[in-house]
Amino acid sequence: HRLIPRQRQMCIRDRSYTQRTLRFLREQGLLVDKVELWNPYAGKFGRRKDLFGLFDLLCVGPEGIIGVQSTSGSQHSQHRRAMLENENLFEWLKAGGKAWLISWRKKLLKRGGKARRWVPRIETFRIGGDGSPEAVKMEHFARSCARFAPERYQKPQKVKTST
Repeated sequence: HRLIPRQRQMCIRDRSYTQRTLRFLREQGLLVDKVELWNPYAGKFGRRKDLFGLFDLLCVGPEGIIGVQSTSGSQHSQHRRAMLENENLFEWLKAGGKAWLISWRKKLLKRGGKARRWVPRIETFRIGGDGSPEAVKMEHFARSCARFAPERYQKPQKVKTST
């Protein structure tokens, strides 16, 4: 068993939700960059400003442009409510952009076990039947990822070798 240097342990353990989401989306084959800004002069201690008051990240993929908000699992419902109340979301969706809310939580790998793994919860937003934005849970994200990077989600083919 190899020991991980303390500095690397800190990096792995203390990764922010935005960094975790960046890595996750890049692994899915999307072109992603951070659009959230830090303004040290706003307020007493500074303030973060999201793109249009909605998004931390911007992705480009085969489906178009996707704005992504990342957060913790405990803050998911508050962020969903804030996004649905933001008037810029409707304009973004009307213009053809996609919007995702990705929250992270640690989930048990095995029932009764101690090992946990960070798992994303993903909701996408669309314009509903009444003309206002609504949230839709993405049940099977692997299926949607297959559209972005299909070679990563195909079942491996058994190769027969002749000897």
